Amino acid sequence: MHEFTVGDHEYRASKMDALTQFHVLRRLSPVIGALKDLAGDAPKGLDSLGPIAEVAARLPDDDVNYIVDRCLSTVQRKKDGDTGWVAVWNASAKRPMFEDIDMLAMLMISGNVVMNAIGPFSFGRP
Repeated sequence: MHEFTVGDHEYRASKMDALTQFHVLRRLSPVIGALKDLAGDAPKGLDSLGPIAEVAARLPDDDVNYIVDRCLSTVQRKKDGDTGWVAVWNASAKRPMFEDIDMLAMLMISGNVVMNAIGPFSFGRP
């Protein structure tokens, strides 16, 4: 289990199976390529997001939906009062179970899952 915090909430993600990791990585490969291209460049901050945003904008909706669906379906959120964990993704409705999971939170949660699942392979981090 990989545990992380987004906003005021604690989350944990179970391990993504190898085939799903492969398909997520395959769909993210244009974005990963843009990130690697920027890795050696000096500019940091919002200016560096332009090329990544352009590549991400060209991803087909089906690919983005696949990535988000697979990432969020591995995630649970700690219930208030530390009374257990509950899934954050409603697979049949294809939407978060919590109204406070907005676009930014959804992207941050998905990013945590991606970095834990395929980060070491694609970015070489330990």
